[in-house]
Amino acid sequence: MTRTCSKCEHEKYSSDFHIRKTGKFYSWCKKCCTEDNKLRYHKDKIENPEKHKRKLKLGNEAKKLKSRGLDGYYKKADLKKTYGITIEEYKKMLYVQNGVCAICEKECVSGRNLAVDHCHETGNIRGLLCSNCNPGLGHFKDSIKLLDRAIQYLSKES
Repeated sequence: MTRTCSKCEHEKYSSDFHIRKTGKFYSWCKKCCTEDNKLRYHKDKIENPEKHKRKLKLGNEAKKLKSRGLDGYYKKADLKKTYGITIEEYKKMLYVQNGVCAICEKECVSGRNLAVDHCHETGNIRGLLCSNCNPGLGHFKDSIKLLDRAIQYLSKES
């Protein structure tokens, strides 16, 4: 499936566009978004050096929080709004899972927090997953039938 970028007006594959949380595509392709972000970054750096330094400092503070195991300001609001759980409940789930993914039992390789996995039909939380396992389930549309077929496929002798 192809789409046309409203900035560069080139026709590109859908995979060349970011997807919003609502499931809709951005109107600009990934390349145009990246170029625009770089331009705004450098413009901000030149026009507002003090503001730019404060932003960098805030970014570094967020990295420190992240290295301690939680995204601070990001998770508090989103956890409650999106999943209906508090930061303490998230930490408790993380503790119960020994700080590792519920599927592969490894820490998140991307350095991010483990994602809250939930059933899209009921909204029930199943556990915390890493940045490899969480989209893996999503690509299989949480379908046990598809996952069983994938297991059968992988079990075939080459």
